[in-house]
Amino acid sequence: MGGAKKKHEGSLAASYKALGDLPRAISNFEEYTKKEKRASEQTWVEVARKEIDRLRGEAAKAQEQAAPARAKASTRAPRAPVPHYKVGLTQLRLGNFAWAIEAFRRALTIGPNYQAARCRSDAAAVMHS
Repeated sequence: MGGAKKKHEGSLAASYKALGDLPRAISNFEEYTKKEKRASEQTWVEVARKEIDRLRGEAAKAQEQAAPARAKASTRAPRAPVPHYKVGLTQLRLGNFAWAIEAFRRALTIGPNYQAARCRSDAAAVMHS
């Protein structure tokens, strides 16, 4: 039974990766490697850690590639809060906190009741300080 669960956990991470949900794939691999304590499986744990690092690199690259498209969308729809919010998310994930805060504030200026933008703006401000 335990072996089936381990196999399921690994395939779940692979499924998230195949769906393009790299943050969930990374999280799933991390949880799996944290649970893994047996010395006989140490090699697999190291392979998983390398895969996590590779997935993080892919996720960062995807965020960098998305940044110009999201910025362009925000200029095409300057009165819509969602494109500004998405620019903020992208910049937050890239660690560009000041730019993220600015984008979230633009979203809030357009849509003052946009709670997701307010929450992310507050989080970015905390990370930036």
